Amino acid sequence: IERMNKMKKLFALLLCVMLFITSVPAFAAETVILGDVENDGVLNKQDVNKLAEYIAGYVKVVEEFDDATLKLADMDGNGKISSADLLELVKIVPEEKGPIIILKCDDMKSNNLDAVIAFENFYNLFKEEGVTAAFGIVGNSASSGNQTRFWQDVNTFIEGGIEIWSHGWYHRKNDAGKADYNGKYTYDEMKTQFQNVIDLVAKKANGYQITSFGPPYNQLSAEAAEMINNDFPQITSVFFPSSAARPVLNAVQITSRFDLEGGAITLENFKKLYDARGTSEYYAIQMHPNNYDDTELGELRKIIRFLKDENCTFMTPSQYVEYVKNKKELY
Repeated sequence: IERMNKMKKLFALLLCVMLFITSVPAFAAETVILGDVENDGVLNKQDVNKLAEYIAGYVKVVEEFDDATLKLADMDGNGKISSADLLELVKIVPEEKGPIIILKCDDMKSNNLDAVIAFENFYNLFKEEGVTAAFGIVGNSASSGNQTRFWQDVNTFIEGGIEIWSHGWYHRKNDAGKADYNGKYTYDEMKTQFQNVIDLVAKKANGYQITSFGPPYNQLSAEAAEMINNDFPQITSVFFPSSAARPVLNAVQITSRFDLEGGAITLENFKKLYDARGTSEYYAIQMHPNNYDDTELGELRKIIRFLKDENCTFMTPSQYVEYVKNKKELY
């Protein structure tokens, strides 16, 4: 009985502690944080931006700064708000991480010299900027023309940290508008073509094993998804599967994206896309290097530097799969 009473007392004590702990946030929410000019209880980039706008004299922002906010903005305590306060705030604001970025480059082929050169240019740019990327190979188009140069390039790319992914064998639609992995071919035909790409790259690139796939035209049927599940379990990620395939696929699905296509590839336009992005922790940036001119290539360099300044992490598809795996194990 005495032991039971002790246990009851211990339980009561623990209950009191728990009640106390759960009550703490109500008091903590009222804590005043120097530099928190957004008055949201945390220090972040928004506070830096708002203070910078105040110092720059933006009328709307100046009007929002009441006496309490001015005290929070006075980082050095001298009673005046200046760039010195902004510098002090920048020093203590935690560094924010941008989203994971997967640079997805489509249509690597050997039967077009301009395409070969385009991927060489992209590789050199990525290497100079210290980022990694993923190049999608079209099997049939990589089986003729410029073979020596092309496969030397592929091996150089792989050694330089580029991941090679399968972009199908033919990459063309039939007269009815059906794509390679969305109704154009039978299950067995899709399987044969899928294997052909894997075998080609393994043969020409010192046994390299493809683990990622991007369907031509971003079209993938439920049947094609089942084919990948059943016959190609080594495929651990798929770019932009169609809605019909998503419930079926076992592989990690890479669906959040930015498109850097067409004739409007500029840093200014990309920033608009970036600022309007959702809450995804990653984004694949889809590009067709064959369509880029020198000006657009220069803009791409600016975009990559912008993303680096945003503290984005650049990954290949397989690196992202490993990240997802580790995250699941952690939680």
